[in-house]
Amino acid sequence: FPIFLLVRAQKRFGLVVDGDVFGPKHFDGIVQAVKRHGELQQGYIFASTMGKNWKQLVAALGLELREVERRAGGKDPNDIAISLEAARLAFQENVDAIALAAPDLDFLYLVDFLQRHSSIQVLTLFPRLCSPSVAYAFKQKSKVDWFMTGSQEKEETPPKKKMLLHPNGISTIADLHPEEFDNAKVQQEAVDTLRSTLIDLEYLEDQEQPLLPAMCKFAASHALTLTVWPKHLAIAQLLKVLEAPPSWKRNDHHLVFVLPRGKPAATKKWLQECGSLKAVEYVRGGGAFLKMDGAALVPEVLQQLGYLDEEMNKDLSEAIDVFANMKDNHKALQLLDISIKPDFSVHRKVALVHCALVSPRVVGEWQTAPGDDLARRYLAANGYLRTSSAPRGDVFAALHSFSQQMQLPTTRTYNAAVKELSNWLTAADSSRRR
Repeated sequence: FPIFLLVRAQKRFGLVVDGDVFGPKHFDGIVQAVKRHGELQQGYIFASTMGKNWKQLVAALGLELREVERRAGGKDPNDIAISLEAARLAFQENVDAIALAAPDLDFLYLVDFLQRHSSIQVLTLFPRLCSPSVAYAFKQKSKVDWFMTGSQEKEETPPKKKMLLHPNGISTIADLHPEEFDNAKVQQEAVDTLRSTLIDLEYLEDQEQPLLPAMCKFAASHALTLTVWPKHLAIAQLLKVLEAPPSWKRNDHHLVFVLPRGKPAATKKWLQECGSLKAVEYVRGGGAFLKMDGAALVPEVLQQLGYLDEEMNKDLSEAIDVFANMKDNHKALQLLDISIKPDFSVHRKVALVHCALVSPRVVGEWQTAPGDDLARRYLAANGYLRTSSAPRGDVFAALHSFSQQMQLPTTRTYNAAVKELSNWLTAADSSRRR
């Protein structure tokens, strides 16, 4: 996750933090990072929920808490509050620079805005063990540096599941014991050594590229089963493997790594089973996989992610439209400067998705196809379906009836119809709030 430091000649900082992403384990590291570059004048943490000990901890660091009410649908109110506060601080007489702690690519616009209207330069800081893929986008606009946190980015709640990727490119999910999670300690110097080795073997091109896809391709090339997640287990495992005499194969550049992320679910059942929200997403995603690069790569990946099938999602062009418009997929494509428009030819769409899948600048995380739970419940509640558990064909017919009545765009696939209803519900909810 990045921290953007927008710097003028004198460095008197105003700090704004996204407290929905960064918690108490990060606050001290963030403040110390700011103080290495100047004096902290004002600091604010924006969050929709706050822990019991936040006020005391934040006050001790000289910061203030700002609670932001969160409602369903529409733009994240925290993002709006952060942007407004950063813009306000940028033009305060006692502030020469802004420190912005937020992990969203949407804040690139804020960086541009502040540079255009106040001539503020940008220094981007990342936690040492964070994936560096987002750094590329900000490196085009700013200098990049790294900082350490005392917790080394350990999850607030340890996961109860781990993901094993086998040499055949298929993964399985297994139980993760707390001792295994805690005992796989990794020093940053060892991570740097691992990166250098993978660069030498051409699994990485430079130190800034994501480490996980390179580790998985190395393991597959050497017929190793790798614990790909939690990632620090993969790092610890490969470091032990590399202690053997160096007779390692070089990357043949034929493999593509994909780590599907399913729909989040914070229910008691899922959290009891998986332990952490991140684990829930990976388990619901079905597990990582490797594919051979080739002409069939895009349809094969889309099929495994649930966007393409032989029943109600046969249209490859529309399947790509849905894939590209999922929130996190859209951000990953944006990171690569890839834009996919509905009126592009299917050949052009396939080529663009292929470029994204094989790019060494992305970690390989892609959202799975949208679920239809919300659509089923809404259609049943409003008389379009007799029951929310109706057969899929009945749901598809109901979606078409609803779309015609509401004059929504005509769709050819089930996933696209589900996505259109979801978009309509979000827009309608936002309109009601206004």
